[in-house]
Amino acid sequence: MASPGPASVFKAKLRSPHVFIADEARKLHAEFGVEIGGFSQMINPRTLVRGVVATGRHGFGQPVGDPLSLGGAFVIAPNGAVTWEQRAKDAAHNAEPDAIRKALLAAKEEA
Repeated sequence: MASPGPASVFKAKLRSPHVFIADEARKLHAEFGVEIGGFSQMINPRTLVRGVVATGRHGFGQPVGDPLSLGGAFVIAPNGAVTWEQRAKDAAHNAEPDAIRKALLAAKEEA
């Protein structure tokens, strides 16, 4: 959803060797069925608590892209098959880094 500039800054911050895709036009969001959140998915007890904790850790930044877009994480194998996915149920539902790491390793082993 971000433009290439912010996406490359985020990739550098994570020190990730993986390919990142900037999807300003939201074509992949539509293809993968990533939703735009409704009121209850943006504001509920869990999102409020997670928002306060995140703000305390990282500060309050400028939103990039559509702040109502729910997240999703997908691992795509070298053959193009989606081997793992997690679609956010609300704004506070993020994929666990260890789960992503395991899915990346499994996709690499299958290649």
